[in-house]
Amino acid sequence: SMLHGDVSKKLMNNLYPGYFPEELTHIGYVTNGVHYSTWTAKEWKELHKKYFGHNFPETQSDFTVWDKIQDVPDEEIFNLKQKLKVKLIEYIKQRFADNWIKRNENPKLITEALSQFNPNALTIGFARRFATYKRAYLIFKNLDRLNAIVNHPEDPVQFIFAGKAHPADKGGQELIKYIVEISKRPEFIGKIMYIQNYDMNLAKMMLQG
Repeated sequence: SMLHGDVSKKLMNNLYPGYFPEELTHIGYVTNGVHYSTWTAKEWKELHKKYFGHNFPETQSDFTVWDKIQDVPDEEIFNLKQKLKVKLIEYIKQRFADNWIKRNENPKLITEALSQFNPNALTIGFARRFATYKRAYLIFKNLDRLNAIVNHPEDPVQFIFAGKAHPADKGGQELIKYIVEISKRPEFIGKIMYIQNYDMNLAKMMLQG
């Protein structure tokens, strides 16, 4: 965001004759934030209080407080992240199965997808409004390469897609259909998953996991 502010000063410099871009101090920037109390997993909240002090998150705006994360053993952070990841995967499995059963999908396909979903694989989430400019389609440009990535014998990767397209956005709707079709191919079952009915609960689970 700070870089965006600098670029904006240069773009708008011609509107202010006699000023250098760096003198346009009234053109600033805004950094998006995340509401800590809403989105942070309770497990992380407990760890933060343990290491940052019992008055956290009241002190969350003090950047020096966050330096204490360096005092947390790597193993403790890893185990916590794994715990949340397993929690996410169990949630995704249940939600995926419920959605596909309601759509009368092939039970064999559902079982295979759930059995392939791997708690030890690198899991990448893509959850947002499905507009084409957000470019969710990029990883599908080379399906052979994607196949090699998600089915790597030692370092497998899996993708969770979620989100909705605007009712008037046909391109976004077609993109969702395409991802669902790809996810049903034998090489991508349980490796590429699209979860329907995106809502705040799903967003929270994906963020935390």
